[in-house]
Amino acid sequence: MTGRPRRAEWEFDSEADFLASGGPANYGNGRLAIGGIEHTNREGSLVSRQAGRVLTFVTLGDSRAGNTNGYTVTASDKVDMPMPASGTANYNRALQRVILPALYPALKQVANCGTAGITLETFISNEAGARSVTTKTLQDAIALNPDFIIDRIGINSIAGITDEASYAVVLTNRKIIIDWEATIGIPVLVDGEQGFSEGMSGFAANANGDSIRSYVVRFIKDTQAYIDSLHAAGQAKNVYFLNSIGVTAAPTGEWIDGLGAKELGGAGAGRHPTFYGGYATALPELALVRRLFGESRPYLFDGDNKFSNGLFLNYTSSGIGNTATNVAISSTNCTRQNADIVTVRGKRWQICEGLVTATGQASLQFQILYNPTAAGTDALNVVAGDIYGFELDMFVENLTTGKVAGLSTCRFRVRTFDSANAKSINCDLDTINNSNAPASVSLSGPIQMHMTHKQRFQESAAAYSGGVLNNFSSSHILMLIDQYAEAGQVIRCGIANPRIVKLPS
Repeated sequence: MTGRPRRAEWEFDSEADFLASGGPANYGNGRLAIGGIEHTNREGSLVSRQAGRVLTFVTLGDSRAGNTNGYTVTASDKVDMPMPASGTANYNRALQRVILPALYPALKQVANCGTAGITLETFISNEAGARSVTTKTLQDAIALNPDFIIDRIGINSIAGITDEASYAVVLTNRKIIIDWEATIGIPVLVDGEQGFSEGMSGFAANANGDSIRSYVVRFIKDTQAYIDSLHAAGQAKNVYFLNSIGVTAAPTGEWIDGLGAKELGGAGAGRHPTFYGGYATALPELALVRRLFGESRPYLFDGDNKFSNGLFLNYTSSGIGNTATNVAISSTNCTRQNADIVTVRGKRWQICEGLVTATGQASLQFQILYNPTAAGTDALNVVAGDIYGFELDMFVENLTTGKVAGLSTCRFRVRTFDSANAKSINCDLDTINNSNAPASVSLSGPIQMHMTHKQRFQESAAAYSGGVLNNFSSSHILMLIDQYAEAGQVIRCGIANPRIVKLPS
């Protein structure tokens, strides 16, 4: 290490020196100084505070900052849904644009401050103007005291560029926002523009597509150059740029095949990612979050696991292999085989292969019964107002090709079912919103994610069906994974660490 001698073992001349020393993996004494600046409650010191705790973040920018249709201002924390009088009540969340919490389990998005259609110019005017209930600003993000912020804004301004003068204005506005972010003391992850395509609707007649794509590439490079120049001057150390060229954007500025939603049509299709695009974006975000905060713990919810066989220690053998006693595995368009309980990368997985019988979509489904009633195995005896967290890990891969192709459904469902009265609540977290990529689109596998759901029960167990507590034999947690494969190929999926935890009300 060069420069003046360190006065203490927690002082480093540069971030590079800190990382060369082992960075987050070796830092745990509660203090950190880089370049003479001590990080007392942000960035580096969070590495020491992270162990065993949940990190929080806020997304900021345009429609790409959120997962839900309508781009809600505040991320959904829990589902408050009463049992319907009859039939099924459905609650859906889309896992499409912000995938990072599915890759870093101890991470919670506390707000989506994205605004559909917003430009850099409008963002600046909103920041300087009156605060709004529906349009959120950097000030609103800071007020939530997140551990970090993800910044995704720019494409709506780039799409309006017509000449060099208008490009200069757009780049200046981007620099203004970065300058603001550099002053807040919170790590800011600035995602490079993901890509631009005309799409099949909304942009199909756009004669300036090639020009817009060229500006996308320039904007990515110029944004990175500006942040690099600030770093060289010892400024904006809390702002990190994630270059998207080769990640989601081709060198031309076009979406890499299948990562943008152009194949699906719809308003704004040329600017939004598919699930594949969201997953690809999350991988460099994950690497940076690990660098700043260390590895995640393997779960989100604190508390005792109410599944007695959460580690799959008890299992039975059958013609398809070994299956945990509380897990049922079914399939579509493939033959189940080689089911087993295996330990990989520190997790104990229930896996199963599927030999694809006909070219097309093939799926494996894992179902775990849970018991909200007062009697029987793992009885929860829910009371009105009780809040429970449900979570598990999943993975999907194609053993024949090494790639996951045409992933049309990846659904985590918590279903509470009153079988006697034929009524139920389905709460889904899935990738089906703008994610039905063509069969030709694939990512190297396996794809592994952590799926979570938090629910407040509106009724006590006895209230569901007049005091009869044994009508919930079909209440379950379900993981359904549906991908494209050709006849004769072998797909493999698995689940690990299923947890149901009672949380403070």
